[in-house]
Amino acid sequence: MNFSADQFQLLFMQQQKQMEAELKLIESLTQRLNLQTTESDSREIPSSATEMLANSITEFSYDPETGHTFEARFKRWEGVFRKDFSCQDDA
Repeated sequence: MNFSADQFQLLFMQQQKQMEAELKLIESLTQRLNLQTTESDSREIPSSATEMLANSITEFSYDPETGHTFEARFKRWEGVFRKDFSCQDDA
């Protein structure tokens, strides 16, 4: 398929317009994301998410023969405790 110079230039201009539109969309989405991030900088988890996480942690039963030790249990949930619940009220 051979393109004439005019066809090539038209194709190039169409691609350039499409890229400009995509760039505007990316900038708009980035601004929205930055606003959402700024608004939620308190890092507090909504109570429903907190409840969901808390309910997913089952009762601990110590059984060293099967590897159910406190260390193993804490290691499994450490990220949740240190990161997700770090800003939560202890009450």
